[in-house]
Amino acid sequence: MARCEICGKGTAFGNYVSHSNHAERRRFMANVQKKRVTLNGVTRRIHICTRCLKALHKARA
Repeated sequence: MARCEICGKGTAFGNYVSHSNHAERRRFMANVQKKRVTLNGVTRRIHICTRCLKALHKARA
């Protein structure tokens, strides 16, 4: 579910790295919100990351 419908940003993977340099797998979850947005004159509910939401808000101001 954590995938932006505008830019496609989703979950990224990496490692937890301890003090002893032991690595274990982890996930970096994208900050994706479900918002009602008007795109091309059509209002839809979409999953959108906060970076795209900020850019959309700035474009309208």
